[in-house]
Parts: sequence; C-alpha cells; structure tokens
Amino acid sequence: MKRCRPNWKQHRSGVLLPDETDQPRDEVSKCKENPRRQEFEKTVEIGMKSWKKSIALFLILLMGLTAAQPLLADDTEQININQASQAELTELKGIGPVLSQRIVEYREEHGPFQSPKEIMDVKGIGPKTWEKNKDRITTE
Repeated sequence: MKRCRPNWKQHRSGVLLPDETDQPRDEVSKCKENPRRQEFEKTVEIGMKSWKKSIALFLILLMGLTAAQPLLADDTEQININQASQAELTELKGIGPVLSQRIVEYREEHGPFQSPKEIMDVKGIGPKTWEKNKDRITTE
C-alpha cells in the first residue's frame, strides 16, 4: 500500500507544511478512498455539526437571558417619592433624569406629597406613568 500522508517540508518561516509535490494527484485521490480516512472525516463532520449546534444553542440562550433581564429585575422595591434622590427616582418606569428633576423641584416647591397619586401633578407625569409605577410609589 502506498503512503497516504504527504512528506513534510520546512517553509522558510520555519513552519512545517505538507509537501504536495511528492505525490501525483491520482495517488492523493486514492488516499481519500481509504476507509479509515473516510471514517475519520465522518467523525470530524459529526463533531463540527454538534459543535455548531452547541454554539447556536448557547447564543440563543444568551439572547433569551438578555431579553428576559428586565422581566427578572426586582420591580417590587418601594420608592418613597418624598425622600428619594433624583437618581433613585429614575428607577421608576418612564421616569428619566428630566422628570426626576421635576419631581424633586415640585417636592421642594410644594412640600412633601400627601399621597402617591399626587405625583401626577408634576408636569410630564400622567395616568400612563402612574399606572406603570403605582405599586412601587409610596409617600411613607
């Protein structure tokens, strides 16, 4: 049986490369018909498929966790709008830096809120924002 492995030659960079010139093309094709080689190629192909599936599954799982992060966040923490800082107020849904600053200014101008629903007196905060946050807002 003829040899099915190429000779190795050293490239000028020092890397060993297969010397394809030592075997005619027909001998190389005969090597591909070798049953052990075919078995090895099938094993590699199966391994590559399972590796690709694993990577795809991992990426899908990662994207799912990233998308679910807001749902997993702790939205049950109560925020006292009479004592919360501007940064703490931005934790409420739909309340950014501008609205949180307005809440603080309203509180300083009119005194403490008497009820959580009174937050709707602040310009820019309406029923939709109230509905999103009514379970988290407290005045006590």
